[in-house]
Amino acid sequence: MSNGTDNSLDKIQEEYSFIANSVFYKIYKEFDKTCKDYQGDQDASCPPDNLGDSGTPTEVTDLLKKLYSNYYRVKEACGKHNNDYFSDYLDEVKIIGCISLKYWLYDQTITKGLEDDQINALFQGWKNHIQSKISFNNLKPCKFYNLKKDEINNIKKVYALYTIFYGNNKNWGSCNSDKCRYMDYFGKGLDEFIKSINRCSSNLNQTDYCNEFREFLDLCKENNEDAGISIYDESTKTEDATSVVGSAIGLSSIFYYFYKFTPFGSSLRKGKEKNMVNIDEGAHDTLLYTSNTEQTPFQSRKYNLAYHTFSDT
Repeated sequence: MSNGTDNSLDKIQEEYSFIANSVFYKIYKEFDKTCKDYQGDQDASCPPDNLGDSGTPTEVTDLLKKLYSNYYRVKEACGKHNNDYFSDYLDEVKIIGCISLKYWLYDQTITKGLEDDQINALFQGWKNHIQSKISFNNLKPCKFYNLKKDEINNIKKVYALYTIFYGNNKNWGSCNSDKCRYMDYFGKGLDEFIKSINRCSSNLNQTDYCNEFREFLDLCKENNEDAGISIYDESTKTEDATSVVGSAIGLSSIFYYFYKFTPFGSSLRKGKEKNMVNIDEGAHDTLLYTSNTEQTPFQSRKYNLAYHTFSDT
């Protein structure tokens, strides 16, 4: 699993076929289409021939042109009730279109083997030739940040975790041999999610990575019943808690694997750490902070994972 190519959403979907029916994945796959595939728009989403700067690597320019077309389509879908793009998923695109596009771009970046200097050229190209040309007007813009390659790999893990849960209540089946090969990857996504909460919790941390992660947290706070991860904040005098809600089967499977078979499990088992994720060691399919589970079918249950940062008082 060291090769980033193996971690693309397309590869994950090959192992977990139910993802193919997810609206998130269907939007993601729309970004593989060229502007010529939309005959009704009279090439409106096609990039200008001279897109890019002289000296920009060819592979970066080619990706910029695809990004231009996809960025335009997302903008149009977010601003209209009826258009040539995403006609079956207009409401969903307005919520997850941007993160789907980011995930697609980051997969393209890693699978094409772009390094930090090329990634920087890609970001500058987006800023100079796409963001400045395609205006979202009064809409919330889809903004990209200048991430390093390792930061892209890290945020991709978090996005993969979100995607695997999006609109999904299906049983993943038993985890053995090849069927487990992405479980570790999802576990690392959970680890990165928690570490990013710690790293980016202060408003003083204005790195590009933290700005992107905060946007992701804002998405998780949206009222979306299909959301892969839902977050709500609780504040009391003695503690601040962020509760994360995910598919019962998905979370329990990942947590059990993560808890039992990875180094991070040791930190989950420490009961008096300042920062901890609460998990019931007695049974892998029961997480703490559950509610109303007795009356709810197992596949449809929502499990709350509470991540606490305790104050010193």
